[in-house]
Amino acid sequence: MPGATGLFLALTGARLQASDALFVKLADCCIDHARKAAVFDALFAQPWTSVPGANHRLAAWAAAILGAMDDRWKLILWGRGPDAPRVKQFAQRVYRGTMLVVAEDSDRRFEYEELLSASDLVLNTAKGAVATLPLAISMAAAAPIVSTVTYTASELLEDHHNSLLVPKPSARLLSQRILELNEDSALKWRLTDMARTEAYDYFSLTRFLEQWKTVYQQIAAGEAVEVIERAGAGARFHGRD
Repeated sequence: MPGATGLFLALTGARLQASDALFVKLADCCIDHARKAAVFDALFAQPWTSVPGANHRLAAWAAAILGAMDDRWKLILWGRGPDAPRVKQFAQRVYRGTMLVVAEDSDRRFEYEELLSASDLVLNTAKGAVATLPLAISMAAAAPIVSTVTYTASELLEDHHNSLLVPKPSARLLSQRILELNEDSALKWRLTDMARTEAYDYFSLTRFLEQWKTVYQQIAAGEAVEVIERAGAGARFHGRD
């Protein structure tokens, strides 16, 4: 059934083996089950760890601007990834104070949720694809989010709706957005309340079951399969300079 493999599997309950998926080019590679946990850890971390795509130097620049105005501003860096030492050195060059806190410089290993609980806001400076799970966790935790615009981030975030976005990777614009959040408690509450509401709405098990129920009802009625997204979903950036 060219172009309808998914429909065939859903209606028949047939199982697609890894070798079958590779043969019909529905998959690019096969990963052994024993490596499943490691793969999920890697997907979760990218690019929240310090890799080139995370662009953590931009985060350091933005924090340095804030630190020049008030030395109480701190940037918590996870400390994982090959770029972490270079980001640390860069931050020390652009700002002489103790602006940068590297979590995993300590004796214990920290997870994202622990860093989130110690943070006043989440800053995403990625210049490419970003793992959306940490963003979803941040939304559910009602943590204010300031982010650069990328395709994957814009799947979840909308400027002045559930976060503050900048249209280009600019330390000046990022620091301005952070100050905007810090100085306007009403704005912060409105954004975080909407983010938390959408996180529980869009990523709940109930929503997943509702969408599959809709698909099966449409198939049973001989209708075209179309899952209607609720208003507000999708790539949604309406930024300002």
